[in-house]
Amino acid sequence: MLKSLPPDPARHQDSAITPKKEQIQFIWQLFKGMPPEPMTLAMKPGFRRPGGFVLGDRMLGTAKGRFRSRSQPGVSDQGEIGNRRGSRADWDRDVGKVALKSSSLTFGLCLALACPLPSYVLANSRQRLLSETAVFNLSGESGSGKTSVVRAAAGVFGPPDLLRKWDFSRRGLEEYAESRNDLLATLDDVETHTDEAGSLRTAMRHVNQIITSGQSKLISTHAELPLLRWTAFGLTSSPEPLDKIAEDIGWKLTNGQRARFP
Repeated sequence: MLKSLPPDPARHQDSAITPKKEQIQFIWQLFKGMPPEPMTLAMKPGFRRPGGFVLGDRMLGTAKGRFRSRSQPGVSDQGEIGNRRGSRADWDRDVGKVALKSSSLTFGLCLALACPLPSYVLANSRQRLLSETAVFNLSGESGSGKTSVVRAAAGVFGPPDLLRKWDFSRRGLEEYAESRNDLLATLDDVETHTDEAGSLRTAMRHVNQIITSGQSKLISTHAELPLLRWTAFGLTSSPEPLDKIAEDIGWKLTNGQRARFP
């Protein structure tokens, strides 16, 4: 039969009870620090009706004062979506003037600006513009400027350094796509891929399928992973055209895959 142990005097000394007056004062300070209206934690960027847009920590339109953004993990050193620096004059000089003479750069910038349109039209007219989105690839030799185009497109809505590497799991790419809801998902040069997270063939098939599908794969409920949804376009770059890369890695592209990953 177990005997109960005697109370530990030292333990009772260390756990002194806070006086009631101090407890009330602490709760009162918490109430004073609360915003006048309750706020909603936004788990991803994008449109919030009516007339609001969550762009990282920047709230646009009616989203101001109503939402707070969840900080994206692992990007604090590079900055986050919505961060900005410099001036409009700087952009006109360093990017805008170049875009006037570069169809590739103009395409990248316009693609980034077009990303919110499907959700905007669906919310305001109840009409779906597209059955699915697409990922566009820029191919060219080293030094041709393709990576600069991808960086400039990413710079439309955040730091241009926020490019995703090609080493990702399926779930990791799904989470990344959701973090770019109503925005552009940008991936670094295909040459940066390593086989740590899977083969290049698997990675390219995932990019082709996942970003354009708009929802994560149905996983067992025992995994406790929530279903993710998004609307995003993608922009990638490679030293060779996708058809040539697909041939080299033994991936026979279907017409549907070509349409989703031109």
